[in-house]
Amino acid sequence: MGQCPSCHRPVASEARFCSHCGARLQIQSSDEIRKTVTSLFVDLVGSTGLSQRMDAESYRDMLARFFETMASSIETHGGTVEKFIGDAVRATFGVPVVYEDDALRALRAARTMRSRLDALNERLDQSHGLGLELRIGVNTGELVVGRALAGQPLLVGTATTMAARLQQAAEPGDILIGKYTYQLVRNFVEAEEIRIHPKGMTGEVLAYRLVSGPHDPGLELQSLRRRLVDRELETASVRFTFESAVRSKSCRLLTLLGDPGIGKSRIAAEFASSVQGHATVLTGRCLSYGEGITYWPIKEVIGQAAGIEAEDDDDAVRAKIQRVVRNSSRGSLITRRLAQVLGAEEGSAAPEEIFWAVRRLLEEVARSRPLVVILDDLHWAERSMLELIDHVEESARDSPIFLLCVARSDLVERHPTWDRAKAHALMVRALPPDRSLELLGEVAGELTISTDTTRRVVEMAGGNPLFIEQTISMIADDESAGSSDALENGGSELDAVPLAPSIQMILASRLDRLDVQERAALECMSVAGLEISSEGIRHLFGREAAKELGALTKKEFVEPARGGGCRFRHALIRDAAYRSISKARRARLHERLALWMDETLGPRVSDYAEIIGYHFEQAYELRRDLAPRDSSLRELASSAAQRLSAAGTRAHSRDDMEAVKNLMSRAKQLYEAAGIKRLEVITALGDALIDLRDMSSCEQLAGEAEEISQRSGDRRF
Repeated sequence: MGQCPSCHRPVASEARFCSHCGARLQIQSSDEIRKTVTSLFVDLVGSTGLSQRMDAESYRDMLARFFETMASSIETHGGTVEKFIGDAVRATFGVPVVYEDDALRALRAARTMRSRLDALNERLDQSHGLGLELRIGVNTGELVVGRALAGQPLLVGTATTMAARLQQAAEPGDILIGKYTYQLVRNFVEAEEIRIHPKGMTGEVLAYRLVSGPHDPGLELQSLRRRLVDRELETASVRFTFESAVRSKSCRLLTLLGDPGIGKSRIAAEFASSVQGHATVLTGRCLSYGEGITYWPIKEVIGQAAGIEAEDDDDAVRAKIQRVVRNSSRGSLITRRLAQVLGAEEGSAAPEEIFWAVRRLLEEVARSRPLVVILDDLHWAERSMLELIDHVEESARDSPIFLLCVARSDLVERHPTWDRAKAHALMVRALPPDRSLELLGEVAGELTISTDTTRRVVEMAGGNPLFIEQTISMIADDESAGSSDALENGGSELDAVPLAPSIQMILASRLDRLDVQERAALECMSVAGLEISSEGIRHLFGREAAKELGALTKKEFVEPARGGGCRFRHALIRDAAYRSISKARRARLHERLALWMDETLGPRVSDYAEIIGYHFEQAYELRRDLAPRDSSLRELASSAAQRLSAAGTRAHSRDDMEAVKNLMSRAKQLYEAAGIKRLEVITALGDALIDLRDMSSCEQLAGEAEEISQRSGDRRF
């Protein structure tokens, strides 16, 4: 039940109008949502034996320290402790908000758990002569996230169950990860493929034992994987700005902006590789979470400039910084301030002093040859980091310094004070279709991919290079382009192209950063397809959605459509929004849209019979999945069948036999689900099968038609 915002009386959760005062109601985003999350399950090995060898109070204290250590490791990396179970901990990465690197965060948390356990074991060994061991399982998959009565997230799905099974199969000290998790982290870890037999499951399951990593992602400067396609203008602009800095011996700033996966970092890496011989290249990456992240990219830059290694102690760190700035006035103060940034010197400095010290370091590095500083993922930057960049760009003197920043389009949304004009922003656009085909050929190499699959991948990619690369990699992993039925046999609209896990996580992360009403509007839109009229979104959303659509347009999720209404900027965004809706809500929205179209289209309704039938069909299939014996299913199936058969009849009149086969086959199945046999549907389907030379199917159909004819006395077949 919900509450009317006008009279505050209870109303049905899906009602469009208040039954008490008549006010139009808005649809809130459902408490239930489908999302892909990463589950981590850690278990203490041999706890029963420990409890028998330790006093109950000591065991309780040890267990409390263990739980505290594990929880801290999880929370440090952005995860949420879901529950403590005996001597085990279950955690989730992706609730309440999905991040595209949730799988990496979970593995970093697992590695942190093992390292922190060593410190706990030192104390336990001193007090009891005992040590603890862990088994950890990490798995990624789809869960339905709802709300329990106590207000805690209720997670339902196989992802958490499989994480527990992986943990049970692990040897003491091991971290086992599932197949889907491995697909997300494969470029950042070394892992050993194994086969396990999980408890309660039949057959073998593929898993991976973590050997090393995860390593931090970085720009691939030495081994760029393949030729850069259709980025001549962007690379020329980057090169021109760099050469301007060299000629003028001054600091120049350029920001590459664009959607995730559009190729910004690849352009930066390509440029960095091309200038390594005659310029110093330093790189830093902004982090989305963690402690001390404000100046993290600058810490990386300082470390590279001074040649600092991870094992260097504080004295070595200070000495290496001193060598870089030894010829600078006030070199000792610069060293002290930079050492404080790195945590190698006690005390803290004001931001202005840090800015000054960093700028002086970069000027010293640039004295011998031009300096390129690449700062990636700037959309995650803290305000102080942007102010530091401003300071360097404005204040650096007599030094050829090129600051190349890489950020997503929402950088300015996160930081309105960041001036695009001042930053000389360059938007990296999607590839045109012909260059997308060229890139696909580069990625595929010797892999044979059908023409139909190629077309679908290019269409779905919408010019996004990462989508093309990841999709073709998935096909290659399956050893054959024809391994997916959806690819070769038509499939449903959403299953036409397999969506790589990395792409799914990027899209899910963007959706989770929308506010409740913006997301609800986007979800309602997604049920209609790529495009929806203003009246349609108003009907589904329950009210005027101008505010939400304006925000979604500004954030580049949607764009105005011809003739009013709006459309998704990218099919992938639509699919991600649709997949996140619970099946129950999807069914309600599909049925609501079909009924609205049926009521409002008037004389044109027959032109939209196929679309209306599709929405009734989707509502039927979704409800059947949830409740196969629901008494309302027959009526829903019949409604879908009527519209699809009407569309099939129109297709028959224009001799479009492929369409007749598709529509009448679906109508026949739906009528059968409703307990109805329609001879005219079978007759039209038979005509199409004969025309398409599908005689084996036609022969089987003839037997059904003859049986119906004998019972009804209708001899048309």
